[in-house]
Amino acid sequence: MEQNDNQRPSAKPWYRRKIAKIIGSVLLILLLPLLLVTFVPIPKDSALPQVNADATTIEAKNQFDSHHSMSTTNHAFMLLKHVAVINCSDHPLMIGVAKELTNRLAAYPGLDAVDGIDATQQEKWLDDGAALPDLFVVMDMPQFTESGLLATGRDIKATVQINFSQSVGESAHHVTDGYTLPACNIEGQMTLNHQSTSTGYESANAQYQCVIKNMTDQIFEQLTGNFEKWSSEYPQRADIPKVLYPAYRALPDDLPLPDHPSLKQLFSGRQLMRHNITAWTFRVVDGEASNSLFETYAQQLKDAGWQVDTHSKRTERMSNNHLRAKRDADVLEIFEDRHNEPIDASKPIDIVLRYADRFNRSDMNDAMLALQNEESLPLQTWLTFERLMDRKTRDQFVKRYLDTPKLDPDIQLMVIDYLARHKQKDEALKRLESFAPVALAIDRKHESEVERLGKKLTGNKKYKAPKLTTQACEQAGLLQLQDDQPLTYQCQLGESVMCYTVLEPSDNQPDELALIRTIIEKASTPQGVFKHSLQIIGSEHGNSSSSSTEHQPRRPWTSTLNNGNMGMSWIAQARELENGQFEVKVSSHKPRKKEPKTVVQQ
Repeated sequence: MEQNDNQRPSAKPWYRRKIAKIIGSVLLILLLPLLLVTFVPIPKDSALPQVNADATTIEAKNQFDSHHSMSTTNHAFMLLKHVAVINCSDHPLMIGVAKELTNRLAAYPGLDAVDGIDATQQEKWLDDGAALPDLFVVMDMPQFTESGLLATGRDIKATVQINFSQSVGESAHHVTDGYTLPACNIEGQMTLNHQSTSTGYESANAQYQCVIKNMTDQIFEQLTGNFEKWSSEYPQRADIPKVLYPAYRALPDDLPLPDHPSLKQLFSGRQLMRHNITAWTFRVVDGEASNSLFETYAQQLKDAGWQVDTHSKRTERMSNNHLRAKRDADVLEIFEDRHNEPIDASKPIDIVLRYADRFNRSDMNDAMLALQNEESLPLQTWLTFERLMDRKTRDQFVKRYLDTPKLDPDIQLMVIDYLARHKQKDEALKRLESFAPVALAIDRKHESEVERLGKKLTGNKKYKAPKLTTQACEQAGLLQLQDDQPLTYQCQLGESVMCYTVLEPSDNQPDELALIRTIIEKASTPQGVFKHSLQIIGSEHGNSSSSSTEHQPRRPWTSTLNNGNMGMSWIAQARELENGQFEVKVSSHKPRKKEPKTVVQQ
């Protein structure tokens, strides 16, 4: 039989066709949810479960530019317990970064509260009257490009700007006065330039997950690195009395505001020693419009009874228009937000307006008088806020320490000033002569105040403090530390313990003195409880210091510090007592010289 190659094969039996259709239908049903998850995001308010599938790899290159400025006062402290992350971009990538950063900061030790705010979804950042954060972290993404497919390699280039400050906006001008908070004032900006290539698979509800994680890693590391640096330089005050956090007071009805159609209020809340902090922002078309607005607003403030104490105009340098006005303790401040760049007068300019209803002298006095009988209030807390008191209230505070033999240098200077003003000049001069040599050996920052008081008490315009001597140490009430004879003290948190010793003189040199100072303070790092410091001050050799903050220590707390300097070994041991005080033992000894080995030859 001959076979015809062109003959059509016989048709498949009907049951095979039926089976093929059934298998195809089943596969379609199984693949449909995957297709939907991949290409159709499930709404956040949907009752369906959120399916996030991500299997991508990323190669990324990140470049960070960062700067910040900090203004401080004497006894300035770091206030960093409450942070708000503000996202100003509606791009899914930035929404994800802001959410991830908020979650990470919420788990960061040392922060009590973290707010995540989407500025694209709400008119005001916070409810009126809310307790405002200590630091605003405002994020935006001015540049973003994306190309390629994820399956073969998706390229992303993005620029993210992060501005951080105690309020909002950045100016080239900072003004302080008698009502300025003793907290560190921080303003700064970080810019992240990100380039990456991602390859793999992600569902619609897991867009940019690998990029989000990579960018958040960079921002989180930079931010928390700043947190740790600031906290190591300035103490955090965990003991601020609640009376210094007042109730919210609404904006006054007669508050003069600029007449501009885009004026937008961002928040109106309360802070430490502030009944009200409110911020607005708006945009003008160019530099000429901004100049005109500042001139008009300055006159508007004057007509309303406000005193314009600062009116700085933009120049060609890194500056901006800045206007500040006062009415009693209230302050209005308006400025061009420069974002760490020169203002381009040919482009639109962002303007920030800030209002502060601050503690006045009466508020401060009432608060301090309410705390007069609180013996447990740490001395450092008093020192932090004493310059905001009036003289009468400060004198009541100082009188508590007139008969205290061992005082912090700052308190001792206040006591001497009090005695000088209350016709006890002989006693004031006696204390100054015995105290000044020790205080200046510890820290030269007291030099101007010592000289001021010395000139006032002696009438000698060329007054200089006596040098550090054994007699000066004895007059200051310091005990002498002998070799292998420890001295034991009891002290409070933040109270200095000091003693002195006489070092063996070098050839043809006079005796040298060494001051030994140890102090226990609140830990500045979130993982610690107390910080223990040991400082050795030589009258000829200068200073040497060491400190320790044990992370997550056992209680009751103990600490031992060693410092080898000036041919001696110094040891400070401390332990926490049940009454809230500390026992400190200070000792010194000469390092033992190694005996030379004797070699016996056979």
